[in-house]
Amino acid sequence: MNDAVFQIMPLVICPIFMIVGIAIFRADPKKLLSWDRRTGYHIYKNKLKSTNDEARALRAAGDFYKFFGGCFFLFSLVMLLVAIGVLFLR
Repeated sequence: MNDAVFQIMPLVICPIFMIVGIAIFRADPKKLLSWDRRTGYHIYKNKLKSTNDEARALRAAGDFYKFFGGCFFLFSLVMLLVAIGVLFLR
C-alpha cells in the first residue's frame, strides 16, 4: 500500500465509527439487549433483581448504551479531527 492510502484511511474509517456511535446512542435498549450479553445486560439484570421493575432496569441499560454510544462518537470525532490536522498541517 502506498502512503496516500494510509493518509485517507482515517478520513474514511472515523466517520463510519461516528455513525456506529450515533446508531448505538439512538437504538432501542431492548434491541441492544438482545445482542448484548456483557455490560448492558448485566446492568439490566442487576437492576431488575434489585428493584423488580423492568422499566427501571431498561432505563438503566438504556442510559449505559447512550453513554457508550456518546463516548464512541466523541472518540471517533477526536480521531477524525486529529487525522485532518495531521493531513493538512504537514
